[in-house]
Amino acid sequence: MPTNVIFLKSGSTFTLPSDFISLNSVECIGGGGGAGVGAISGGGGAGAYAYSNDMNQTGWLAGTTILYYSVGAGGTSGASPTAGGTTWFSNTNAIPASGTSGSIGTKAQGGFPSVGYLRGNGGVSGSSTGVLRRTGGRGGNASSAATIGFGGGGGAPSNTGNGGNGGASDGSFGSSALVANGGGGGAGSAEGLGGNGGSGADTSNGGDGGSSGSNPYTTGATISNAAQNGSSGSGGGGGLGDGTLYPSSAKGGNGSAAPVWTQTSNGEIAGNGSGPGGGYPAGSLGSNAYGAGMAGSSAFVSNGGNGIIVFTYTAAEPPPVSTNQQLLIEIRSFTQRRRI
Repeated sequence: MPTNVIFLKSGSTFTLPSDFISLNSVECIGGGGGAGVGAISGGGGAGAYAYSNDMNQTGWLAGTTILYYSVGAGGTSGASPTAGGTTWFSNTNAIPASGTSGSIGTKAQGGFPSVGYLRGNGGVSGSSTGVLRRTGGRGGNASSAATIGFGGGGGAPSNTGNGGNGGASDGSFGSSALVANGGGGGAGSAEGLGGNGGSGADTSNGGDGGSSGSNPYTTGATISNAAQNGSSGSGGGGGLGDGTLYPSSAKGGNGSAAPVWTQTSNGEIAGNGSGPGGGYPAGSLGSNAYGAGMAGSSAFVSNGGNGIIVFTYTAAEPPPVSTNQQLLIEIRSFTQRRRI
C-alpha cells in the first residue's frame, strides 16, 4: 500500500483524506524566534521538533473525521522581537499537555527571541509532546561592548538530532572591537546533530555556518569574501567585519533547508531550517525551510521561520483500471500518434 505525505502550514482543522487507512506519523516543528534589529543584537532560537506515531485512532473514518491543529508562526523581528508560536496537532480542539507520549496529539514549542545582545534559546523538548522530542538550536550572543555586532540564528531539529546553535558575533563576549563579526547560523540537523555556527574570530573574519548532519561547513566571510549561503541544511556564514564602522561586505549568508520531506500531491520538498548568519544586514531564511531562528541584523530582513506539520499515512490502493478503460486509453494514444 502507498504511503502519502501531507504538509499543513496554515489553518485549524483537517479532514482525513478519502484514501486514509491508518496513521504512520505526525511531525511538528515550532516557529523560530525573532531577532533584534539595531546596532547590536543576538540571534533568535529555533523551534522544537516533535514526532508521534501512537495517536489514538479510535473512530477515525476516511473522508469524515475532523482533527485539529495550529501551526506556529515565526516570531517577529524588530526593536522588540517575539517568540515563535507553538505548533500542535490533536484529536480534540485543545493543545496537548507538555511531556506526554503523544497518544492524543503532538506539540512542538516555538523558539525564543533575542533580548538585546543576548541570544534566544531554542524551543525545549520537555515543553513539547510526542514519542520523540528534540530541542531547537539557540541563537548566538552579540558582544555587549562592540559598536556593531550580530549573532547567528539557531537551526531547527529533525527526528535524528537537535538543531545547531547560532555563532556568537565575536570570539570574545566582552570585546570592544569597532565591528564585531556576524556569527554563522547553526545548521538544521538533517541526518544527525546540527553543527554549531562559528564565532567571528576578530574584526576580519565572519563565523562559519554550522554543518548539517552529513554536509560540510559553509564557509563564513573572510577579509576578501562575503559570507556564503548554506545548502542542504548547512547554516549561513557570518558577515565579515573589516575594521570600519559600516563594512561593505558585512552581509550574512542565507540559511537553507534540509531536504527531509516530499509532499505526495505535488512533489514539494520541505525540511527543518538552518539559521542565517548575522551581519550588516543579516542573511535570510532558506526557501521551504521551517522553524529556524532569525539572526540579529542592522535592518529588518525576516521574522523567524514558520512552523510546519507533516502528516504521513498509509493510503488505500487506487482502483484498478478495467480492461475496457485500458483499451480505450490505448486507442486514444494510437490515434493521437497517427495525427502527429
